[in-house]
Amino acid sequence: MLKILLMLSSTLLIISCNVYTSNNKTQSIKADVVGVYIKKGDTQCNDDGLTLAEATRYLTDEDIDVAKSNCGVFTGVSVISMCGAGTNNIYYFSINKTALAQAEGLGFISVSSLGSELGYEAAKCQ
Repeated sequence: MLKILLMLSSTLLIISCNVYTSNNKTQSIKADVVGVYIKKGDTQCNDDGLTLAEATRYLTDEDIDVAKSNCGVFTGVSVISMCGAGTNNIYYFSINKTALAQAEGLGFISVSSLGSELGYEAAKCQ
């Protein structure tokens, strides 16, 4: 009986250590990722501007790994409704923190630079 109790205690101890280590790794990975965005550059009533694939290639062609990519729109800002006028469409990406300066050199902007009034949210890619 004592052997079984010792084995169970040891097993629980090992499992709890693995969970702790796993959570620390997850937190470390999240801490190493930052968000960047680039304006789509499209105009209303026109099929122009960057595609998500093109914007992603800007990063990957420079050996910047993209963990996540998505379409989005700026919030907290209005645009005039008129054909040919600009939009508030953006693409945003999760990249490694060490590649932030390189991405900014390509025209991407850190999402942390957005003020409290100007934000963004996911939107359907078109």
